[in-house]
Amino acid sequence: MLKTPPPKLECWFLQSYDCSRGIHSNPQVNRASSSKSRSLHAAMPPNKEDIDLYDDRMESFVDDMPPKKISPLFSMDESEVDYNQPIKWFNVFALSSVHILSIGGFIIGITQVKLMTIFFFFVYGLICAFGVTSGVHRLWTHRSYSANVPLRVILMLCYACAGQNKIYTWVRDHRVHHKFSETPADPHNSKRGFFFSHIGWLMKKKHPLCIQQGRKIDLSDIKNDEIVQFFDDNFIMMKTMFCFVIPTYIARNYIGEPLWIAFLANLFRYMIVLNGTWAVNSFAHTFGHHSYDKNIAPTESNLACNLSFGEGWHNYHHTFPYDYRQSEFGIHKYNMPTMFIDFFAWLGWASNRKAVPVEVAQRQAKKRGDGTRFEQENKAGISN
Repeated sequence: MLKTPPPKLECWFLQSYDCSRGIHSNPQVNRASSSKSRSLHAAMPPNKEDIDLYDDRMESFVDDMPPKKISPLFSMDESEVDYNQPIKWFNVFALSSVHILSIGGFIIGITQVKLMTIFFFFVYGLICAFGVTSGVHRLWTHRSYSANVPLRVILMLCYACAGQNKIYTWVRDHRVHHKFSETPADPHNSKRGFFFSHIGWLMKKKHPLCIQQGRKIDLSDIKNDEIVQFFDDNFIMMKTMFCFVIPTYIARNYIGEPLWIAFLANLFRYMIVLNGTWAVNSFAHTFGHHSYDKNIAPTESNLACNLSFGEGWHNYHHTFPYDYRQSEFGIHKYNMPTMFIDFFAWLGWASNRKAVPVEVAQRQAKKRGDGTRFEQENKAGISN
């Protein structure tokens, strides 16, 4: 069981961070670095001049952090919290069925499925991953970069392929998670156990404090995004068509698989994508290093990174949530969403990419990290 982290820097910092605009409410924190010549550890992509280097000066606030900024949720006694919320039996049945049918279909059909089908669903899984990571997470939740209408449409369609929640719901839950991480208001609070943070949180009704804080989160940017509203207004149709009907149809009619193999292979792909997303909530809050802040639960998890196509560098992400790379070392680590965003920046479709200067990350790691950040730097083969 994780110990309750003390109400230190992250608690105060994230409560002041405005995800809806991708900025911090304190102008000193939000001030962009005046020197664009500072080098990042990551190999810089084309159009690197549009990358804003955010120097948050975080350590200057540590000693005189105003207590009133810290939510009492962070100091609650977990033993006194009532977590006995009703079970959502429909979700239990649906999620259990997906896993049972997927695993059963894999065991039965693995010797019969065509290699082209495996390749197709691997590529389709990548498309889903880009919709979740580069789209609903880095763009719509954290506003870590800007995207024009064509790119937002592409990301919306990619996200539809993943078959997850409405964008509004996903963004709301994730913003609450960042603001109240590891408290009763956290939708997938890892203190409630590995299973709960991975999938169990979808099988129970939210804690009243989570619902309460979710209603307070600013989602005006999501409500005013016409692409998001189109998707959410047509959610059932979009999810059914892009997540289930279209991939099954392609495998059946263009690859020549029997319908049952096409259906179960797609269901297996769906299960893998779901668990890859959930791995960040569970593995990356339980196992791994605390390279940038040893006082918080999120970790740097290679396993979660592999399962989620680049979202596992979670200690960094919770320390610097506005960095579009989600990792200090950019594409030097397994971070395909960063490459995706950089490619569209090269095309001119993505802009205003926010990144943390290397000296700020180093300063944070030295002051609050567990020392593993510099080991990662050496493994990445990068020198100052």
